[in-house]
Amino acid sequence: MKIAYLLLAAGASKRFGSVKQIVPIYSQHKAVTALHSTLLINKAIDNLLKISADCYQDIYIAVGGNKEQVVPKIEFASNIEGSQLRPNAINILTVEHWQQGIGQSISESVNTITQKNYSHICMVLADLVALTYDDLLNLKQASLNAPDNIIAACYQQIVGVPAIFPKWCFNNLCALRGDIGAKRLIKQYAEKTVTVAIPNAAIDIDTPADLHRWSTSTQ
Repeated sequence: MKIAYLLLAAGASKRFGSVKQIVPIYSQHKAVTALHSTLLINKAIDNLLKISADCYQDIYIAVGGNKEQVVPKIEFASNIEGSQLRPNAINILTVEHWQQGIGQSISESVNTITQKNYSHICMVLADLVALTYDDLLNLKQASLNAPDNIIAACYQQIVGVPAIFPKWCFNNLCALRGDIGAKRLIKQYAEKTVTVAIPNAAIDIDTPADLHRWSTSTQ
């Protein structure tokens, strides 16, 4: 199984009011008293670096709106002590028509990714602030157990991303347009979808109030 990890971070963050992808986030680990700070996009990248490190899978970051501010802030190395990151593990994808919606961002990204021979694409949204390495590991394990199925997160009676799509889905992903995202594909092929309970996928950051609620809950 050869998985490409796609982090979608191409939106303009209009509801947030500033560049959401690089907003500082603070969390407090229960075992310690100090607050830890990183940027929203780098928290997501760190999870992907951890999940892909054991098998040297590639990571693609789709950027578009606010690209000039976002790309210089991306950390290309994991925060894991002692970790080693091979060159070119992270690839920046520029979505040319990101204004047309998430479907367009997915389409352009997958069109580029499929130029290489991947068996699966794992799709993650950059603003899923509560998502953890363990969440992604559970998703990956489910895909290893059922490689021909779509593996999708289930939260609050919703089935959606993060999700892993096998190769037979790639053309469908490339056909997405506008604001129609991967959920439609998951719904269309519900009988071929295996769900994994990931409650953390319910927490996304659209507004500063969302971020405040999450930050307060982790302290």
